[in-house]
Amino acid sequence: MDIFNIDLTSQKLFRNLLPEANLSLIRSGEVVTLGALESAAAVGVLQFYIDRWDNAIVSYFFVDSSYRRENVGMLLFLRLFRILEDSGAHFVETVAAGDEDDPGLARFMKKAGFQPDHMLGVFHAPLSFWLDSAMMTVPEDRELIRPLEELTRIERGTLLQALFATPAPAKNGLVDEEAYEERVSCYFDEEGAKGCILVGCRTDHSLEVLRFGMKGSAPKARLLQLIQAALISANTLYSSDTLILIRCRKEQDRRLIEKLWPGAGIYERYAYARELDEPVEELY
Repeated sequence: MDIFNIDLTSQKLFRNLLPEANLSLIRSGEVVTLGALESAAAVGVLQFYIDRWDNAIVSYFFVDSSYRRENVGMLLFLRLFRILEDSGAHFVETVAAGDEDDPGLARFMKKAGFQPDHMLGVFHAPLSFWLDSAMMTVPEDRELIRPLEELTRIERGTLLQALFATPAPAKNGLVDEEAYEERVSCYFDEEGAKGCILVGCRTDHSLEVLRFGMKGSAPKARLLQLIQAALISANTLYSSDTLILIRCRKEQDRRLIEKLWPGAGIYERYAYARELDEPVEELY
């Protein structure tokens, strides 16, 4: 079996395994994509990038169902680990199905040395799903809910400091510290209350809700207006199949997501991480 870096000349072999958006990332040079060939047939791919904190983020991983007992996935991850040995990367992180969703994948991730963070539940779904909620029908207030891009740097820093006790609350290993999508991120600042939803654009061109904060005596409807404004803005700038990731850092976050989107449980995922100083020779 051949494991190699997919480039512009070999990408056509993997068209059936990679979505168009991931193929475009190969063309842009923004990520590294590993491919597995068996008897000239494309059987697996793994796409990753290094973030600004020297962490390796696996943004896409897929093995043809006919070859999932042939160690294809493990060979791809072994190549990834060896590429990273001299890179200075600290750990590898990815988002994958939990035990309940895909027991086979969960077992594979653990065998590959990854540990699931069950306290970090993740909901991962297309923009169209997040827009399709009966709760997301509150009247817009464009005079109050505004995009973050309308603030000056000083005004933005003051707002984020007040809500998150830091002017740079986005750092989480998956997006750059200042990589807010300022046309999608929204805020309000009225007498006695303020709030903000921060959305980041990841290297794989998906979006992530980075932080959400409110302070003061804002009515409950303001929460829905804030979320809805961000989704509507995203829908005008991105395609409806753009993936949006929401991490639940607290149980109350999870309850809020499940209340606004009762069907979100089918998208539940977990973050998996692996320290890179662990030996890889025992993975076979």
